[in-house]
Amino acid sequence: MATKRELKIGDVDLQDDAAKLTLRVSLQNQSGRTLHAYATPRALRYDPATKTLEVQLSDRGLQQTRLGSIFLHPKFIAVDPNSAVTLELPLPRVIARIKPGQEEIAPVVEELPAYEANRIDLEIAYSGTPFYPDPRPGTKSPRQVLIDWAEGVAKYSGRPTEVKH
Repeated sequence: MATKRELKIGDVDLQDDAAKLTLRVSLQNQSGRTLHAYATPRALRYDPATKTLEVQLSDRGLQQTRLGSIFLHPKFIAVDPNSAVTLELPLPRVIARIKPGQEEIAPVVEELPAYEANRIDLEIAYSGTPFYPDPRPGTKSPRQVLIDWAEGVAKYSGRPTEVKH
């Protein structure tokens, strides 16, 4: 019986050294084939009411880039068959965003204290095929090519295994 190619998230640790946050994520591949996963965050969100830090390592659900802007491809990490690797992600302690719902003349920027997080929501896109950008002109945007490339999304939701402040 063939083993399903599935990337699993093991331990999730969040450390705060007063300069930056570091998220360490154990990725486990129990299949017989190398899996390739995003290794750079594509979106960060923080909800101060629930103290939940959402870290998205996929392009799923993100807005398309504007015409004339530069699209940056993510970095990837290979997880060999029947092995595990630790992904280390430096994250900002404070996330700045434009305050929603304001009808101001100028946008109001609010700072969200991500270092107060005690819960992590994490998603990581992966595939059994390495990602290579398609240089041919086509109708798909670079973001859509990445979304189509992903065979699955590993998810974690809960308290980090260890929180060091």
